[in-house]
Amino acid sequence: MPGDGHNDNDEAPRGAESAPDPHGEAALLLVESLLHSLTERSIITLAEAVEIVEDAAEVAGESEAQSGGTRIRRTSGTLLETIGNSLRLDLKS
Repeated sequence: MPGDGHNDNDEAPRGAESAPDPHGEAALLLVESLLHSLTERSIITLAEAVEIVEDAAEVAGESEAQSGGTRIRRTSGTLLETIGNSLRLDLKS
């Protein structure tokens, strides 16, 4: 509303970013499942799967740095780290 001190270019209100993105979470779960399947079928090695996730996390980190570090991007980085850790556990077994 005009005159209410709110600008459409302002950051989202506190708490608005904290809700998980169900589409993003589903996509990451699908990718994690796909990576595990590819490694189980020996299509790629576990080391290659870990490298793929590390590359994605690096890109997410660069994107976060360029954008000023939104909570949503930090969350994607955390999820990518979790996937990488999951694959690294398989690598150690």
